[in-house]
Amino acid sequence: MTAEPAFEPAAPLPGPLPQAVRYLVTLGVVALWMTLGWLLHLGPNGYLLLGVPLLVFFQLGIARRPISELWIRPAEPEKFPWWGYAVAAVFMVMPGWDLTHHWVRAGWVGRLWLGCAIVGALPLAFTITRFSWKTLKSLLLCLATAGVLGVGYMVITAYFRDRLGDLSGEQVLSGGRQFLLYLPVGFVLEEVFFRGGLDSYLHRPGDRFPWLSAAFVSVLWGLWHLPISPAHTVLQLLVLSIIFPFIHCLVGIPFSFFWRSSGSLLVPAAVHAFIDSVRNVLLH
Repeated sequence: MTAEPAFEPAAPLPGPLPQAVRYLVTLGVVALWMTLGWLLHLGPNGYLLLGVPLLVFFQLGIARRPISELWIRPAEPEKFPWWGYAVAAVFMVMPGWDLTHHWVRAGWVGRLWLGCAIVGALPLAFTITRFSWKTLKSLLLCLATAGVLGVGYMVITAYFRDRLGDLSGEQVLSGGRQFLLYLPVGFVLEEVFFRGGLDSYLHRPGDRFPWLSAAFVSVLWGLWHLPISPAHTVLQLLVLSIIFPFIHCLVGIPFSFFWRSSGSLLVPAAVHAFIDSVRNVLLH
């Protein structure tokens, strides 16, 4: 995979902060999110939702870049063809159905999560309208690297838990349904934060060590899961502090590089959604 991103910012990046400062800022943002997660004792979806206001503040107040650059780089005039709205409507069907049919049972956190999936259908469609051969190449390569590693880990885990023999056609269909939910939601939650926001802020064209920034974001992504981890003791937390970064580097580093080379969040978001849907089929 290429070491430098193919895109160039649409406008000069503001304030050439020293790279060390950008690393500290990135660390501080993730540490703030984790601290809030621990203090508020949030569940996974509530913890994810905290990232929405944090990302808006980060992108506009710290990175000082357009919101659209979270999904497509370089930023372009927002020309959204008519058929893009049709694509967005298709991806709104699944979360819209769940929202209306499970309104009471979902609770406010579930409703907001599904709302994010509905809203995320718009930037998802925006990236699809700009799909190109370069995007397809990056998507296939990302699937062949991060996708294979992520799914391989899930399969191995399921094997040792003796879960592979329990698969049914209904579970496979459920996995496809979940993929249709996870794909648009990645444009508002988690993937958009770590790749669209943090990776774009930390890595700049011409940086001498692009692998270092990709690994740093991936390590933070792994540690970010600790507030919603199953750890109940300090020892368990320490063990997961090693395991989580290692696992997330396996997929996170390719995510960063293919996001940089394609300039489309569709690439890492689609593979991320695929891995998560396989995880749910095999392990939940």
